[in-house]
Amino acid sequence: MSYRTYEPDWMMAPSGALNVVTCVTGTCTGVCTSALPSGIQKMQGLQTAMVSGYEQSFSYSDGMHVVGELVVIRHDGNTAKGYAYPIGSSGSDIFLGKEYKRLPAHHFSTTGNVPVDDLFGHLPLGTFSTGNNGTQTLPPGSGSGAVP
Repeated sequence: MSYRTYEPDWMMAPSGALNVVTCVTGTCTGVCTSALPSGIQKMQGLQTAMVSGYEQSFSYSDGMHVVGELVVIRHDGNTAKGYAYPIGSSGSDIFLGKEYKRLPAHHFSTTGNVPVDDLFGHLPLGTFSTGNNGTQTLPPGSGSGAVP
């Protein structure tokens, strides 16, 4: 079986769009879809967006710190589809990584509850240095960083 590693390919978020993530930790909150980057706003069937900030950010690379996740949900007929995006910060700038859809709840019914626990905390960002001669894996459940 071949594996590929997920790479965020960071892009700068629109000014002020995701700054709310610095105020929201350990829980998720809704975000107005009009505040999302234009590419995400154009997602067919876009229904809602939520952010959650990590209780502890972690260093990803060269001054980039991963601070949370954005999850968007779109409808495709009777199927809801969830997509996760890592949120990073560098200096005073906020960045968004590319979509990740290999989530436990990538597909779910449009008529049921949104399975929040199966949408957040599953980005395969791997294990990174904490800067204190130690390592930790964040977010919980992120696995090895390789996806089939």
